[in-house]
Amino acid sequence: MDSKPEALAPELSRSARRIDTSRLNSVPWDHSGKHPGSIIVWWLFRAMIFIGHRIIFRNSKADKVPEIGGGRISVSTHINGLVDPLVIVHSQDRRFTALGRHDLVTRPILGWWTRGLGIQPILRKAEMDEGITNSDFAGEINRRSMLTVSNCISNGYSAVVFPEGTSHQDSVLHGFKTGPFRTVFAAAALAELRNLPQPHLQPAGLHWRNHTKFRTDHHVEYLDPIPIPNPYSQEQAQSLLNGEWVEPPESEVIAMRDSVYSILKEATPDSPDWETYRAWIFMAHRKSQTPVVDLHQEVLKTREIRQQWREGNISQELSENALNAAKIL
Repeated sequence: MDSKPEALAPELSRSARRIDTSRLNSVPWDHSGKHPGSIIVWWLFRAMIFIGHRIIFRNSKADKVPEIGGGRISVSTHINGLVDPLVIVHSQDRRFTALGRHDLVTRPILGWWTRGLGIQPILRKAEMDEGITNSDFAGEINRRSMLTVSNCISNGYSAVVFPEGTSHQDSVLHGFKTGPFRTVFAAAALAELRNLPQPHLQPAGLHWRNHTKFRTDHHVEYLDPIPIPNPYSQEQAQSLLNGEWVEPPESEVIAMRDSVYSILKEATPDSPDWETYRAWIFMAHRKSQTPVVDLHQEVLKTREIRQQWREGNISQELSENALNAAKIL
């Protein structure tokens, strides 16, 4: 599929419609590069996701994470809600932070975990458009959060971002928001000022045998990391270091957003619908001369079928037969 789908407009849940200003103001933050979370909560969380993986998944695998010296910002599609960041964090060793929906840090139980992990709240345009919050308060919280995450990344921590902006159940990658890319440019400028290694974006493909089922298989695929340049002037970078948010050049943000979109799209099903993707999987298995048991191998062989479909090398009759067979099986 060649055209880029539009960015999704999030549907506001009942929780998202409640703004707890006092809790948002009290979320731990830090603009020195120190992690704002609790190391105790981090180790408790690591233990929890290790146990959770054994319960939730039948088979859980991941590529070896590419070695980089600076901060790593993992960027991926978002079809499985809170499970998506958990499988990425499980496959890496570094302590992480993230930008998340505001109510993730204000809920009674979940909020304790997310604040302890250093998750930073974001008030989205949807909340402002609905009149749930005003632009002044949202701007203050968002600038504080983006600076906190940027400083963490510049100091070598990891971050997990989902630039689609909301979880969905579609077989295509939706349009990206610009917020995560504005944040990573700031991280690059701060790292350069501190004489620290350059941060990288890390595209990650999340693959599931069946993303709707319990005890399914999953695989985390890591593509080549992307170095993040510093687009700021010396004066602008110094302002960031002093705790003042400065927007990076819009042209640089859009170019990076579109480049990452094109790369990450190839690591998603990118099919018209899930029925078509399952038909491609069926054709990949039929074409293989040996049984395909490993999920990652299945994904790679299905991509070969997808490429043939893109080039128009799969007949209508074969496509219809594969669709019917996939429905039965």
